[in-house]
Amino acid sequence: MLFGRRADQARQHRLELLALIARVSLAASTLRDKGIIDYRRGVLTIRNTARLHKVACECFDIVSLAAGLPAPPPPSPRVRTTRKR
Repeated sequence: MLFGRRADQARQHRLELLALIARVSLAASTLRDKGIIDYRRGVLTIRNTARLHKVACECFDIVSLAAGLPAPPPPSPRVRTTRKR
């Protein structure tokens, strides 16, 4: 049994872990609702790498390189066309 300061630290760590789990769950739900990822029972599948890259921070490139994953395709340029009248 923990007493005093160690018990307080253990409680604080549990609260921080629960907050982190809630943030990750919210982010994953948002990405799943947008059709970017799919996850079930601890298995995460990236369904659209280009869209994930577009909505993610620069961490996506760093993690992809560290994991040895291929770089995502560059975003297609948006071409604006004008009609002649």
